[in-house]
Amino acid sequence: MLNNHRTVIRVFGCELFRLLIIVIFLSMMIFAIILPMPQYYIKHQDYMGAYDYEPGSRPSLNRILEEEAQKSGIRYDKGSFEILDSHGMSFNHLFLCSYRINGTQEVRIFHFEKNIFGNMKPKYPLSQSYIIPNSADEDDFYRAYVEDGIFGGYLLTAGYASETTVLKNYKLNHFRVDQVHPSNYFMWIELVHEPWKTELVKFILTFLFILVLGTFLNRYRKPVKFYSGWRKGDKIFPRRIEE
Repeated sequence: MLNNHRTVIRVFGCELFRLLIIVIFLSMMIFAIILPMPQYYIKHQDYMGAYDYEPGSRPSLNRILEEEAQKSGIRYDKGSFEILDSHGMSFNHLFLCSYRINGTQEVRIFHFEKNIFGNMKPKYPLSQSYIIPNSADEDDFYRAYVEDGIFGGYLLTAGYASETTVLKNYKLNHFRVDQVHPSNYFMWIELVHEPWKTELVKFILTFLFILVLGTFLNRYRKPVKFYSGWRKGDKIFPRRIEE
């Protein structure tokens, strides 16, 4: 291609630089989205709708979690399984689930991963999930940090608290809550970190550096001209035309 300012290399009629961008984008799509899709077998459309299960209708999310708990080896009294609380993120979903074993209540945190389509899979085997103690002692509260890609980092706190329990001086993002009166089992989730802001700053700085560097190099770049195509009698390599 004849160009007075830069050399353009084409492959199958497409500029090489654009072709590389397309290849990188398709590779990311294949390895990050397409290949992992079968792992996310709990489909988003399956549990959209009412939480009550009716014969002949699509299974509710409660029903799906019951089946997942049974497949993982958790045995409980029939009809005792219920979801106490849940929290959805961009790539994670947490459930506070309760059931009874021989009349004794047991509560666990179930952690599921989500893809961009909303489909889910258990992050860990549900039978290995943490059992929340039936104790109002703050030392027995379950705490964990949940990474949600570049969109956020969440602090998870779950535990048991009687109606008279007072949770004091709890930090909520940039604010501090003096007194909170939770009731029985609870799951508290707060956004404590936003990595996307740091990544955005890095991207802007990198883009500006490349832009400035490209502008600086263009001042000392000499124009090179190439034939736009090969014709009979031409040499294999493009001939350079001196100005």
